[in-house]
Amino acid sequence: MKQLFISEWQRLWNRKSTWISFMLIPLAIIIAIKHYIKIDALITLNSPKYVSCLNFPSVILRNESILVFDVIVILLIIMAVTSEYREGQMRMVMLRSFSFSEIFKVKYLVTLSTVFLLLITNFILSSFLGYLALPKQEVKFPYYSNKFTINESMIYNTKYYVISFLVLAAVISVIICISMMCKTTIGALSASLAFILVSIILPEIFSFLMDNTSQIYNILYFSFITRIQYIGIETLLAQTPQQVGIIFTSIAFHIIVFYLIAHSLFSDQDCYC
Repeated sequence: MKQLFISEWQRLWNRKSTWISFMLIPLAIIIAIKHYIKIDALITLNSPKYVSCLNFPSVILRNESILVFDVIVILLIIMAVTSEYREGQMRMVMLRSFSFSEIFKVKYLVTLSTVFLLLITNFILSSFLGYLALPKQEVKFPYYSNKFTINESMIYNTKYYVISFLVLAAVISVIICISMMCKTTIGALSASLAFILVSIILPEIFSFLMDNTSQIYNILYFSFITRIQYIGIETLLAQTPQQVGIIFTSIAFHIIVFYLIAHSLFSDQDCYC
């Protein structure tokens, strides 16, 4: 398994598109810093929209998680799984006497490890560049009445990134499952992007049609991964945490159920004929 993991890791990182995805991280951070410098100049320090170096790491991840990280996950899976799965390259891997289950687990772990590395890079760079370029004032974090010190903000940001990693693990499971159901790489890309788009639109429709205070609404709303990325993590980390059971159940459901479905589809030997 270790040898297979190293081999798959090298295969993924030998692709130019992986490095391009990696370079999107500092680019997105620099663009965000320039944006928030302009915003801060127009608002007061007490505004909930004010961004300093203390809350910048979590703010940028919240705003870029869907646009940047979800798209990167889609590209990584298409490169590491779908293209090889559909174009016959998987047969070469199977000739090395590894089982279907081992190959799938390693490809999932390689994708997960790459996303973890990207998150760590995002956290380090956003903390460092934010400290250099943004104000250093203490600010209020979402759903808190008090301003955070440096230590408190570091703890909050770390928790935010840990939960984001769990959510991205769920995204990986779903996207792999979608990719296994598609016949072509273009089909997998289109279906995955459609999933993200629908996950953004449907919760907004529910907000208009349903009572926002009902438990059924909360269950439906946080059954969409993108809603957890956009607002659910802040809800979990609030001064008074809300919907903890619903959100973590949704994350676990997406990770486990879609992983098992994708594993079953991947292990279907007829797909390689």
